[in-house]
Amino acid sequence: MAFILPCPLERSCEITLDGTEPKVVMNRTQEYDQDDRKRYLKRMEEITKIAICTIEENLKVKFVDKDRPGDSLSYLELGGVAHELGTLPMPGHCLTETGSVDENLKPADYNGVYVCDLSIFPMSPESNPSLTLAALSLRLSRHLVPRDTNRDLDPSTIWVVNHSGEMIKVWVSNYGDVARPASELKAKILPTGHDFRVTAKPEVDEAVMVFRCTKFPELQAEGSMPFTKEPELFVACPGLTPVKIT
Repeated sequence: MAFILPCPLERSCEITLDGTEPKVVMNRTQEYDQDDRKRYLKRMEEITKIAICTIEENLKVKFVDKDRPGDSLSYLELGGVAHELGTLPMPGHCLTETGSVDENLKPADYNGVYVCDLSIFPMSPESNPSLTLAALSLRLSRHLVPRDTNRDLDPSTIWVVNHSGEMIKVWVSNYGDVARPASELKAKILPTGHDFRVTAKPEVDEAVMVFRCTKFPELQAEGSMPFTKEPELFVACPGLTPVKIT
């Protein structure tokens, strides 16, 4: 059984560049007070014993290893780590400075660069940080491509934005019977975060057909795009709020 506890970053650790070569300074976090360490170990041993007894009783199994936790709990050996993170931390409660990235994950003094991986965490959490990282990536995507916009739309334009998190195929009807360029006549494939606009007759609503990625690409014919055959339908109003596909 492994016990993983939250831990603040060690501020004396750093990575700098010496020319083009990385220079790593790594120091170990200050150890616990010995009295605290003994108390923590004792509690961990108690929890381990309770967990083993509960598993054996309820699942009707026996642990092969006869040894029971006594003084067997120890620190992970070198190379046994929980999470590698924190080289470009965002502001956090354990940082007295502003951090390496701002609230929108943009490094200071760099334009057009954003960081969204475990390096931005301001501390090491006790449990897996994957869901938090996924949430941060969605938050960043919506910062880069806002869901709500104050852009003024032409009254003869329909705007479709893909916020679904996957590739989609979109086709917009032409009930207004307006002349459209060739690029707007066929269905448009939109990657995540992309958008496109089509010409439409003012005050005439149009249908937006959205084909999602199929969940069973192995059933698609070879060479065909993995989209569903049946579309989802949306209504688009020229010149008004964009159609946001989620």
